[in-house]
Amino acid sequence: MKQICYLVIITMLTAIIPIGSLAQERTIRLESHDLQYRYYRIDTYNQVRLLRQFSKAPCRKDYSWGYDSRGVWVDKGCRGEFLVGRDTRARDAAIAAGVLGGAILAALIISKSRNKKDKEDFDKWSLEQQEAYEIGYNYGVQDRRNKRSNDYTRYKDEYNTNTEDPFRRGYREGYEHGYKR
Repeated sequence: MKQICYLVIITMLTAIIPIGSLAQERTIRLESHDLQYRYYRIDTYNQVRLLRQFSKAPCRKDYSWGYDSRGVWVDKGCRGEFLVGRDTRARDAAIAAGVLGGAILAALIISKSRNKKDKEDFDKWSLEQQEAYEIGYNYGVQDRRNKRSNDYTRYKDEYNTNTEDPFRRGYREGYEHGYKR
């Protein structure tokens, strides 16, 4: 019963406070050095646009750059400036998204999702641990793309006892859910 009350309250609050007012646009610069894949973790709200290309190598969506809800990636020498997030002027869509977001948020609160725990942990980690997660994520994606086995321990020189858990989680997330060709 308590969970249903939370669901109703959250749904009502998200209908009153549109997600668009909380999700500001942000500009980031990403560079693929030496034609290597790079992932930058940021809430994208599933809206990313290439604003300016700095590389001579082509920056084509879904070829040398792309994104998911958790971040933006570049590859194959693409270097550019990207606009990430929502336009705060889109109020009608934001209200509809707020209601839908409230329902989704309530479902996440009710469930005991592994991704939610990882996100909570990520926010509590030190900068060193967050960087280890990102490095692990990138290695996981790279191993998946190169059809290597799912084994983070081959990179034991990349983490220490304080950063092994975040590295392992990042590797697992990158290997299981990262960019797939």
